[in-house]
This record gives sequence, C-alpha cells and structure tokens, in this order.
Amino acid sequence: METLAERLAGGEPKNLAAQLPAEIGIHLERGPEAGGQRFPLDEFFKRVSEREGVELPKAVFHARAVIDVVCEAVSGGEIQDVRSQLPADFQPLFEAGSQGQLRS
Repeated sequence: METLAERLAGGEPKNLAAQLPAEIGIHLERGPEAGGQRFPLDEFFKRVSEREGVELPKAVFHARAVIDVVCEAVSGGEIQDVRSQLPADFQPLFEAGSQGQLRS
C-alpha cells in the first residue's frame, strides 16, 4: 500500500484510504508527501520486494493479492480513479486472473 501511495498523485491515496478499514488505509497515508512518482511496474515490484524484504517473485504475488483485496473492498469508481493514474503496464494488475508478473 505504501508503494502504491508513492505512485499515486494528489489526494488519491487519501481517497482510496477513506474506503478501506483504517488499519489498511493508514499504509496509504504513510507514503511520501510528494506522491505521484513516475516509475514502471517492474520498479513497483522491486520497491515492494525491498520494503518487505522478500524475493521478487514473492513480492509480485503479494502485490497482486493486495490489489485483489483493494478491488473487492472499494467502489468501482475509486478503482477507476486509481487506474487512471497508472500507466498501461500496471493495468494487468487489476484484471481478474492476472498473474501480475514481471515482463521478460
């Protein structure tokens, strides 16, 4: 969630956090004040891996699982707002059955 907050701009992390339980949403609000950092999906997974202290494949799996839960928990409109801020390489993360894998 903190890595996602780094990628989202403006008030989007707070908007997303508002629709999640406080114990989950707080991780979106812990992100840097200057969100909206531009980085590709591969870098997203690398940051998750470093933040968790796990190997990259495990971080990819965890990131995908978190996105699944977020998609179930918040409104479709909010998910669309999040997706609209992310480049095309992030979009498979939001698709049912996606493996959310790194590109070779």
